[in-house]
Amino acid sequence: MSSRATSNEPRPLRHTLLVALLAVVGGVLAGLVGMAMTVFIHAIESVARVDEMSWARTIAAPAVGGVVAGLGWWALRATGEVRTVNKSLARQELLPINRTLVDAFLQLTVVGAGASLGRENAPRQSAAALTDRMGTFTPLGPDDRAILLASAAGAGLGAVYNVPLAGALFSLEVLGLTRSLRSIIVAITMSLVATATTWPVIGWRAVYDFPEALPSLRFIAWALAWVIVIAPLAWAVGESFRRAAHHAVQHQPHRYWLLPLTVGAATAMVGALSIALPEITGNGFKILELGFSESGTWQVFLVLLLLKPAATVLCLRAGAVGGTLTPALATGASLGGCVALLLNKAGWLSPDYGITLAVFALIGASAVLAVVQRAPFFAAFITWELTTPEAWTLPFLLAAALLARYWAIMIPRVYRWARSRG
Repeated sequence: MSSRATSNEPRPLRHTLLVALLAVVGGVLAGLVGMAMTVFIHAIESVARVDEMSWARTIAAPAVGGVVAGLGWWALRATGEVRTVNKSLARQELLPINRTLVDAFLQLTVVGAGASLGRENAPRQSAAALTDRMGTFTPLGPDDRAILLASAAGAGLGAVYNVPLAGALFSLEVLGLTRSLRSIIVAITMSLVATATTWPVIGWRAVYDFPEALPSLRFIAWALAWVIVIAPLAWAVGESFRRAAHHAVQHQPHRYWLLPLTVGAATAMVGALSIALPEITGNGFKILELGFSESGTWQVFLVLLLLKPAATVLCLRAGAVGGTLTPALATGASLGGCVALLLNKAGWLSPDYGITLAVFALIGASAVLAVVQRAPFFAAFITWELTTPEAWTLPFLLAAALLARYWAIMIPRVYRWARSRG
């Protein structure tokens, strides 16, 4: 069920109508998954809320969530592999529904309790598993089922964050879905349907509020300069984060009975950090909110730039499962916020030029995510759709993401060339 293989042979109308029907039904399923998981994680967050708690409860609430999730992962992993969407596509194997859904809700439990992880994996894999199983009851071949599986994963992402274009781009760019007209139409259709399905529960507004901006020409010049400067910085930050996260996942505990202890300890440490730095918990929402609200100090953003990815790597190393998408966005926003405030402090970037901190944070988020996900178009569009700022910001986000990704591609090549020359 390779996502990259597809036949160019013409298909009968009946086959095309079946794929179209499954795309719509799969989109509805992904939307329902998004609604259910949004309600679930909000319930967990309301129980484990650490705002205005005593220091003991601030540490205990995430620890309990970590222990509960660790117990679940112990039972799950001790009885077999938990297959991911990428592995399912590569191996042409089905995603098992029960194990996939249990793993997804354990992810939401630990993130809702305060672990420094993204929650985007859960709806992606759940929507993909349900759609994949639906495809087994049809005469579709492995190519079509691969398209539906990858598109469902993107639709699940689009549904929970209200980002339909980014959801489709995730399927096409991150999962490597073949860029045929058929796969593009299926991916966009499923993501649009899934996102619209969630509106009664999630709403149609963007996740983050972004201040309105009428930038001056001087600020546009500064933004262009920031796009150029951010590329090597985003490469350094994003590549370090990506490699550390990958290493952490590869070295998770293999004695599964340790998971309740290790995951519980990691989430307790994140809870302890949140006493002094409340923004560090969860998927990074508070950090992005801080950047887009144009509040905070450069010292706070600098600390978050260092500790947010570190806390995410800690949770992954302990054995937790979760996404790095939103933590990467938060890390990039911290980088942008820190630089903008330092420039302002030096007198080089005046608030009179227009919006400064919010745009710098937005561009930083797009650039770092492009490196972590290795997908510049997805990074730019999800950053834009999460905030829906003025249209003029999109070219800056695309330019920053593409330049950062270019650095990530070229630096290893230059290094290998230099070594080959002695």
